[in-house]
Amino acid sequence: MVPLCSRCGGGGTRDQPRTCTLVEGGPCEACKESAAIYHQIIQLEEEITKLKEKRRVLATTINENHDPFIHKLPSEVGSHIFHLCLPPIELPSFDPESQIWCPLKKPGWETPLTLGAVCRKWRQLAWATPNLWVAPLVDIKPVTPSPLVESLPGLLRKWLDRSGLLPLTIFFGHTGFLKGFTSNLLANQIEMETLKDTTELVIELINHYWGRLENLYLDLEADLFECIAGSMEPNKITTLVLRVRNGSRIPQFITQSKPSPKYLTLFSFPPTSIDIGWDNVTHAALGRVNCKDIIKVLQRAPALEYCHISNLDGRWDESSIDSDTVTFHPRLRSLTSGFHIENVLDVINVPSLEKWTHTDYTTPERHCYAMISLINRSNCILKVLNLGDGSLSV
Repeated sequence: MVPLCSRCGGGGTRDQPRTCTLVEGGPCEACKESAAIYHQIIQLEEEITKLKEKRRVLATTINENHDPFIHKLPSEVGSHIFHLCLPPIELPSFDPESQIWCPLKKPGWETPLTLGAVCRKWRQLAWATPNLWVAPLVDIKPVTPSPLVESLPGLLRKWLDRSGLLPLTIFFGHTGFLKGFTSNLLANQIEMETLKDTTELVIELINHYWGRLENLYLDLEADLFECIAGSMEPNKITTLVLRVRNGSRIPQFITQSKPSPKYLTLFSFPPTSIDIGWDNVTHAALGRVNCKDIIKVLQRAPALEYCHISNLDGRWDESSIDSDTVTFHPRLRSLTSGFHIENVLDVINVPSLEKWTHTDYTTPERHCYAMISLINRSNCILKVLNLGDGSLSV
């Protein structure tokens, strides 16, 4: 039996076998066989790569055979069909049963990615259809995986680039930086820095595209609102939703280019802390604000027609409302109210009020007197009065 050299054991099947030389000057039989197997593996891997590429090409043909509809239509028609697959961008609802305080619950926002994952031609068509990419959703949390956090700004930039020059709707939510970091101090510190860097880049993109914004939904920790700077470009913001996740401090929303929305939603956000054009506001939804804030909105928004008040903060200072001064609002047509509203009802006059929904199921005696007093003072002609679960047509 031919003895093995001292290096024969190093060949194995990993990577390229090492050169084996016996005393006679040639490789041992085991090394020869190992080298032959290695070359076979290389050839098979190359063949597998070719087969995979061929299969990818065949997959496109298979998709064409199984879906002759989209592929045979003109691209303009296919793009329109793709656009019809998107869920509608819903403006804040003023129905008392609606969830107006959940702007980031936007089902179907990932539809463009789903369409692009079907096949190569669908992907090319989806990537070239700007109106599929006008409503990105960004929700940043400390528990978001680091790879996703790092890639998020680049993905958002590509998403917005595909939108062409169309008006944009942006949903941006952020829970803050500290929640969720409980152990492994060094690793958490690195992750937090990554989270902060990503947050800054996302806000830079929002500021960069400010001039194209049509609907802006911000569901953020209080500190982050001050980072939304806007720009000096003309803005077209129609819908503005500001919701504070952490109410430990008073937020500020002051931009260089002051928006003039038609639809305004404020949740835990005092109207005195925002700098907007109030003349265009026709719909206002207010949550977790105090009575003084409601009066401020009525005073500042002369065109207001629909006002939805929910989750009213009962911790208000009674002395902050001047009971001797009545706020006259001639255009308010629809009002939704609830708990702790009686002090507001005592100091407003709304002659155009046609629909009133009051959802305080306890309806204490003081509320009844305040409601009757408002109707008499305003001399309004109500068409619909909803009390609790019931409905009265007047």
